[in-house]
Amino acid sequence: MPFTNCRTRLSISRSERRRGLVAPLLLMLLIVSVVALSGCSSSAERRPAGDSRPQAADALPDSAYYVDPTLAKWIDPETGYDTTREWTLDGSKWPVCVIMSPSQSPQFLLGEGEKGLFSSALKPLGVTPEIEKIDIPARTFHALQRSKWPFVYMPYAVFTDYCRTNDNQGGAGGLQYVAIAGSTAGGGYTLITQDPEIKSVADLAGKTVAGLENNPARIVIMRAAAKAAGLSLGDGENDIHYSTGASADDLNGYLAGKYDAAVVLSIVRERFLRTGSHTLTDFTDVGYTPNYTILTVERSVLEERPEVVKAFLEAHYQSQVLLDAEAPGKNNARLMESWNGYFRSQDSTVAAQRMAPDQTAFDLMLGNMHPEQRLDPTLLSDCFEYLDANDAWGWDGSVDASRLLAFELYDEVLKGHDQEPQSAASK
Repeated sequence: MPFTNCRTRLSISRSERRRGLVAPLLLMLLIVSVVALSGCSSSAERRPAGDSRPQAADALPDSAYYVDPTLAKWIDPETGYDTTREWTLDGSKWPVCVIMSPSQSPQFLLGEGEKGLFSSALKPLGVTPEIEKIDIPARTFHALQRSKWPFVYMPYAVFTDYCRTNDNQGGAGGLQYVAIAGSTAGGGYTLITQDPEIKSVADLAGKTVAGLENNPARIVIMRAAAKAAGLSLGDGENDIHYSTGASADDLNGYLAGKYDAAVVLSIVRERFLRTGSHTLTDFTDVGYTPNYTILTVERSVLEERPEVVKAFLEAHYQSQVLLDAEAPGKNNARLMESWNGYFRSQDSTVAAQRMAPDQTAFDLMLGNMHPEQRLDPTLLSDCFEYLDANDAWGWDGSVDASRLLAFELYDEVLKGHDQEPQSAASK
């Protein structure tokens, strides 16, 4: 499915123009094009809830968990961006990617951008990290497919979508990245409704929620919210029903009254609230730590340069210590500076419109996203279990999801500083 089909189409009223809301609203709506890469899906992969067809019996070969050496060169036809991998395991310069979202990666922006902690930690190992920021799904997924970066900070929904199939996001996907730590939490998704009679999740029994996009990142948190309300997400008469259509179609259907509620990116929540919707939950109390961005590592680095991974994670921890000691608001200002600086560097009219006009507008977009070094292992495990149960991986064979997670690495770092392990992130 072309990425342009996943963009949300919403109008801005004259009254909003008069109130001077155009700039921040455009910003919030345009940013959907970045974070929407975490959920656009191929219609061929969608399966109804409760589908009992068995998962592919044959396990994927070991080679499926590594970069495919036969991949052809891919240059983004829209931007000219070359997705070719340029770093090597024994090379000196390693690019560290931050896939752009409002929360980005505060640990790397502070720890390396201002303090040089990562460079100091990796210098004895002959590695110099260099930050690279990127947006736009097609080129991002093709670059991931070619292992363009040894370390990537990405929205966890991007991670679950990327490793789910190679048939979406412009035809790119893979299983060679491994989740190892958290980066931010909060602010990801919000469940909203236009119906004044629906006052809580419990009132959605027998009703339909839009915006789940067939991405397990959204589905498992909605399922947890249903469970917390004493309900189930499914096809039963008293279950909460759900659509897995494309984002734009679902949200347009919701605004037209086709669906009773919708899961939306929290960065556009205020826009929906101004059109008559109200919030049912932000999913912060449904049993998961609401991770938003996470840290991943390319498998060959994990296996062949473990000393680099250990040093990188130590710098990640030390950066978190600095973040914890900062005055309130300082991190938000840093994130806005990084955000605007990136889009200022992109030569397009759309990029210019995505810059935040002021800190208030950026903070509204950021919501309650905050630094969070622990990655909730249950959140990702449940995402992968959903894919298993619904035969929704999209690969020609069964996936060993345990190979996509390596929580013990950062737990060792936390243990060395007398801190709770990442399992403490599970509520």
